[in-house]
Amino acid sequence: MKQLKGFVTGVIVTLGLMAIPALAETIEKTITVLPDFVNVKINGEEKDVRNFVNEGTTYIALRDVAELLGCTVDWDDATRTASINFKEEEKPAVEVNGKEISGEEFKKLYDKMYLYYSQYNVPKEEVVEYAKERLVSKEIIIQKAKELKIDTKPLKANAEEHLKSMDLAYGEDLVNQLIEYEGYETRDEFVEDILTSEIYKSVFAELEKTEPEYKKIADGAKAYYEKNKQDYKKKSVQVKHILIPTTDEQGKPLTGDALKQAEEKAKEIKKKATSTNFDKLLKENNNDPGLTEEGYYVDADTNFVEEFKTAALALTRKGQISDVVKTSYGYHIIIALEVNEYVPYEKFLDQYLIEKYTELDNTFLKGWIEQATIVYNDELIEKLTK
Repeated sequence: MKQLKGFVTGVIVTLGLMAIPALAETIEKTITVLPDFVNVKINGEEKDVRNFVNEGTTYIALRDVAELLGCTVDWDDATRTASINFKEEEKPAVEVNGKEISGEEFKKLYDKMYLYYSQYNVPKEEVVEYAKERLVSKEIIIQKAKELKIDTKPLKANAEEHLKSMDLAYGEDLVNQLIEYEGYETRDEFVEDILTSEIYKSVFAELEKTEPEYKKIADGAKAYYEKNKQDYKKKSVQVKHILIPTTDEQGKPLTGDALKQAEEKAKEIKKKATSTNFDKLLKENNNDPGLTEEGYYVDADTNFVEEFKTAALALTRKGQISDVVKTSYGYHIIIALEVNEYVPYEKFLDQYLIEKYTELDNTFLKGWIEQATIVYNDELIEKLTK
């Protein structure tokens, strides 16, 4: 079987063009050929290429040859000239520790970020810098994940499952509109961004297990809280409630006698309720599927309907029970499980660790970037962002 490499030059010189008249218009000659007689391979991969054999010489269309070699062909009909144009080798927009990031990838991210930041009149130059920083950070994190031997397959599955759950919650058509609005060309691009976020979290979750700086933050949290307790002065109430709904099973509002009966039932429960029997009454009349054993944490900033929040924050001691409270959900009887003058330590700790760990995460990431070998193709980046 003949290979392409050995006869490319001969084809170009001998044939010129198969797809256009190769001979002067005044010359005609009838020849006998064997069409598509030769199988052509490029680096072992078979290609579908038009060819014929005449008198022991194999002829292939110049355009096919050029395209197989990564070139383009232009034809000037006036001068009967075929021009072969070698494609300029694509240079990366950014290199991070030898890993190339293409101009296409940079352009996609830049366009998406520009779409967002242009709403806030952020100058183009700043958006370019944001795009560069984000691409570098992403690549550094991916490289660090490989170094830590993090299995990204389950993370990819989680990202895909996240998109499926969005489809179920909002409908695929609406999700697709949202994805497009955010500047993603495909759903796969959206999943890829979720995956990057998952990899980021996994990298730093691994560091939390091994780097002593994280343990130092956790160990010092209690002392920090006590020392700065005045900064966390904020009333909060831990509550449970008995809900008597004012809608039917189909979600339609109760009216007339049905609504009156719901109100009377709530008042009757309120008369019976004590701190001792509240859990028993709650078990018998639990119409809030989201209520847990710990109840709800309520402060001025939590997201509850205003009537419920006001009634809960009006409770001043543990075991105190509110009057019947009417909201859009129904009638509530609320009990205080705890009344706090300060943000509870458990609530403080969650937010404190998130803030301090994030600061430390960024410190590590900054250090990795400073140690990395990063090359920017500013000429290409300028061209891509004009």
